[in-house]
Amino acid sequence: MIYGIILAIIGLCFAFQVITAFILTLFGFSSFYAKFVGNVYVDHPKDWYDRCMNVFYIANYG
Repeated sequence: MIYGIILAIIGLCFAFQVITAFILTLFGFSSFYAKFVGNVYVDHPKDWYDRCMNVFYIANYG
């Protein structure tokens, strides 16, 4: 019973995040997370850190 309630709350939180992201995208607004991840990508990576951040960018935003 408690497990089901916890899963329902987590599901509602996830659904709210997805709906909010969709509405922001629909109206052309970026979230703070999208702005942060957008600044992470480097066109010409110089070392391993830049390459890892590019992978992070592609996985989350690209």
